[in-house]
Amino acid sequence: MADEWVTQLLRQTDAKVFKKYSQMKLQMKREALQKLNRQANELASSIEQAGQTEGF
Repeated sequence: MADEWVTQLLRQTDAKVFKKYSQMKLQMKREALQKLNRQANELASSIEQAGQTEGF
């Protein structure tokens, strides 16, 4: 009886840990994507400004 309870408790804990890990991993991916988008927008803006100053 106690073994079943411990096994069940461990499974619940594992599921919670995995869920938290998955959420953190997803958040890190979102932050990385936001950073890439920001960099791409800054680069596009710089290219556009350079083109305007050179008369393109």
